[in-house]
Amino acid sequence: MKTDRNSALMLSAFAVILMFASASFAQMVGGYKVISKSDAAAVAAADFAIETQSEKSEKSYELTDLVKAERQVVQGSNYRLCMEVSADGSDTFYVQAVVYVDLKGNKKLSSWADSTCGDATGAAIPVTKPIIVGGFGTAPKTDAQVIAAADFAVKSQSKKMETEFTINEIVKAERQVVQGMNYRICMRVDVEGDEPFLVSAVVYQDLKRNYILSSWKATECG
Repeated sequence: MKTDRNSALMLSAFAVILMFASASFAQMVGGYKVISKSDAAAVAAADFAIETQSEKSEKSYELTDLVKAERQVVQGSNYRLCMEVSADGSDTFYVQAVVYVDLKGNKKLSSWADSTCGDATGAAIPVTKPIIVGGFGTAPKTDAQVIAAADFAVKSQSKKMETEFTINEIVKAERQVVQGMNYRICMRVDVEGDEPFLVSAVVYQDLKRNYILSSWKATECG
């Protein structure tokens, strides 16, 4: 009788543990979680999406940047990817793709759609010229990353020269895809006690979004 009672208690405890474990698993499955853009599985899924969509649409898509990656645990994994791409040499634009990877590692492109990668408007964000690895391409002066790079350049130069520089106007912006990104920015700056003048600054942003001011020189930005 004692043995039966102990067995019953153990089975009850196991049932409770299993119930909580199942609830926790149920909460985990079904939700997307942000993962590193450099995650090998995410990169492989992005490459697969580009290749599959190119074959499907008979266009030549190229991946410029993997902007954001998320993973959903299912019977396998879903990868939801925000990517900056170009097609047949066009201007770059943003798409969101979902790639399903089963337990054997087989992949399937579940969806592909224009996106702003989080912007509620749902419209693609154009870039004036395609960005080519090794060359500078024109970027919008109002781009948030361009503005952040310009702010960093001004603050770094102010600290270096012990003079307070401020941005008067961003005249022109370009970016170059490297192991990270180079921003070449022509801007009109103000400095205390002097007239505004033009400078060209190059700011490097690594893959972890750290900035380095590579150059700063007075120029007409011709």
